[in-house]
Amino acid sequence: MTTSDFSAMTRQALRASVEVLNSTNDAVGGNVALGSGLFWACSLDEHLRRVSPGHEAMRDADDDGRLLPALRLARNAVMHGAVVAAVPTEGIAWPLRFPLTWQHLAYRPLSEINESWVGTRHMGDAERQDALYVSHLEGARVVESIESALRWFERVHCQLKSQ
Repeated sequence: MTTSDFSAMTRQALRASVEVLNSTNDAVGGNVALGSGLFWACSLDEHLRRVSPGHEAMRDADDDGRLLPALRLARNAVMHGAVVAAVPTEGIAWPLRFPLTWQHLAYRPLSEINESWVGTRHMGDAERQDALYVSHLEGARVVESIESALRWFERVHCQLKSQ
């Protein structure tokens, strides 16, 4: 599979995750969509880090791309730590969905993720992941981070096609 094909599949998966996250009030369905989006975003990011010199520096300099290490923490929590990464949180969120509720799906506090982690967390890049998670994801609507990843990969895909 080419990197361009991998990018196209990832962007399609992220669009599907955004669609579900914007259309459900269900915490279970929302966490499934979030987990899928996290998996695809992190998989493509890891692939690009291996095959594209300079990808990591370019990603970290981008407002949307710099969230990927924090998303990796959330993905690892779901995949390796058996942690539910998001919980329903009070507050209005757009777009409005029916039945109308006054809550949205938001990332759990880092302290709760660490307390819930089953097994041992790999600590290789933990300090940077933790700082980015706390500053950009903790308490934030989950759909916003998946939309950021999608915007980042849209820009990367355009660069891949022009090469």
